[in-house]
Amino acid sequence: MIRYLHTITRRLSSALYITGDKAQEHFALLIPYIDFDKQLQNKSKLEHSINARRLNVNLEQVEKRWYFFKYLDEQRITLEFVNTEIGKGIRDLLKRGENADELKLQAKLVKEDLKTLKKYLYGVEESAALKILSLPNLLHPDTPEDKERLLFEHLIQPPSSRSHMQIGEHLIKFVNPFFYFLRGDAALFEYSLMNYASSALNSFTHMSNSDFSRTVVIEGCGTDFRDKSVFTLETRMDDDEYARSHLVGGASLYSFMSYFTKHLVIEKRLPMRLMTTARNYTPNSASDANLFSVNQGTALDFFIALKDNDQEINKEFNDLVSQIIATYKALGYHFRLVYVPARNLKNHESLRVAVQMFSSFTQTYIEVGHCSIIDNFLSKRLLFTYSVDKERKFVKIISGTLLKVPPLLACVLENNGQSNNLLSDFLKKFL
Repeated sequence: MIRYLHTITRRLSSALYITGDKAQEHFALLIPYIDFDKQLQNKSKLEHSINARRLNVNLEQVEKRWYFFKYLDEQRITLEFVNTEIGKGIRDLLKRGENADELKLQAKLVKEDLKTLKKYLYGVEESAALKILSLPNLLHPDTPEDKERLLFEHLIQPPSSRSHMQIGEHLIKFVNPFFYFLRGDAALFEYSLMNYASSALNSFTHMSNSDFSRTVVIEGCGTDFRDKSVFTLETRMDDDEYARSHLVGGASLYSFMSYFTKHLVIEKRLPMRLMTTARNYTPNSASDANLFSVNQGTALDFFIALKDNDQEINKEFNDLVSQIIATYKALGYHFRLVYVPARNLKNHESLRVAVQMFSSFTQTYIEVGHCSIIDNFLSKRLLFTYSVDKERKFVKIISGTLLKVPPLLACVLENNGQSNNLLSDFLKKFL
């Protein structure tokens, strides 16, 4: 049967998972840690995560493809063993001066079968691995399925007002529908707000991240760059499509993971609490110019790396949420925190708490920050580890954005109903 397997020349289809037949032509930065057999021990939870997120994934087909790969890999191991044993037999016969032609013929046939099987196996391996890597993180017990669930609310909704673009028309200058710069009090507001936010996380270590990430990190974070969810730099026609650079901004999860990809941290350094104030770049297809739909903006992002301990990550998350509440309370505006439903989570998120402010013009809540439990989902894909007694363990991660300036500024303008009250006495302390 092996002799009739059909093989074709295959093109690179992933920067994250590169099989052996492609490794000679394409640089493989890493091999993700795949523990699908362990995932299947919690099959009901995995199915729940897929269904609650409303993903078009057939877990049964993924499972069949994985077992088919394992079956073929067992055949490969068997053929390699047989090939080794025949080689030993040939050497023994030659030492005794006997004829080894029959064994040599068998060795030739086994080698041909092994070569054919390996060529076919690479395609099956890649297909199975990429299907598994497309599966989402398991949901946290606190994640609601259908609707947002209120966690905390401060003050009451402000009355309706004009658009922030009308209120702050002399403070916000748009170059095109997506890119802008701030003037006057709006620029001072951004400056003082970021100074205040940085002081609020005074126990965190500042980092200066890269504005760019490579495709392997983008894919490792569960994002398909081809769906235009990140900015991708143009390349020459002959360049590798899967070895590209992406403009994401220093205030992004991609930038943090770019630093920690294939990173081994000393156990006593955990937990690591990191933060950065920088630009964030996110494509947006909206056609009108306003601060809710810009492609770039200033943000404060945080990143916490923890040991493989569920109690520790839950405590750290709850403490951080309390710190976020205290940070926003001091600003003196209405806001709320909600648990985001499963269907709105990204694949790498297990739980997400969104910080929302009210747009008095649109009469809707706008997300201005968030805090997410990622667990060890990204660590396994991008090999962020620590060692305990020479045993490799995967770091658990909490990540998020304390605040994003553009939507927060827009909500403050609309909440105030005027542009000459941006700098409160509280914020003036941080100028």
